[in-house]
Amino acid sequence: MRGQLIKRVVSFRSALAAIAIIVVSGCQPAAEPTVGTFEESQVQRITVQTDANAIRLLPSSGRRITVRWDAKQALPAVLKDGHLQVTVKPPEGMIHFAQPELVIEVPSGAVETIGLLSVSGSISVGDVRVKELVITTDSGGVAVAGSADHVHASTRSGEIKSSYAATASPDGGQLVEHGSEKQGGGAANVTIKSTSGNIELRTN
Repeated sequence: MRGQLIKRVVSFRSALAAIAIIVVSGCQPAAEPTVGTFEESQVQRITVQTDANAIRLLPSSGRRITVRWDAKQALPAVLKDGHLQVTVKPPEGMIHFAQPELVIEVPSGAVETIGLLSVSGSISVGDVRVKELVITTDSGGVAVAGSADHVHASTRSGEIKSSYAATASPDGGQLVEHGSEKQGGGAANVTIKSTSGNIELRTN
């Protein structure tokens, strides 16, 4: 009987220790952001891929591309042959309640193609002029503002809020198709695909 009681006490203490580790990892103070800057002339394409991190794409007031990463880890950005890749892998070993946010600031018209992909993190895009913007999510919400010549947005089960008329998509969700494909350097095409996340369009 005494041996069983000791085992129960040890097991209870181990459980408390595990809970304490999870709480501490989720309640750590916000880290100082890590910032990387890249010359506009060096970057033609940007790809951002995350698991649960929120992504914000904003217009830059200067002529440099800036990536801000609110985490203690090194900036997960690599520039090679004009392609800036930002890839955030999910943390291993313990549960993290708060995922660091990625903020990318880009001068309008500086980059030809931007691709943003997140499994469950939200994606928000300001008025950034780019030839081709492709956004893909599983369950994260998407909000896009600014100007676009052509917009294609589709979901499987998520809702699309837009001033443009939404129709039923072939997958059973909603579909918004607005504008026409333009030839030439001034066209801005926006493509958004979401499985179950909602999409909000504030484009013109």
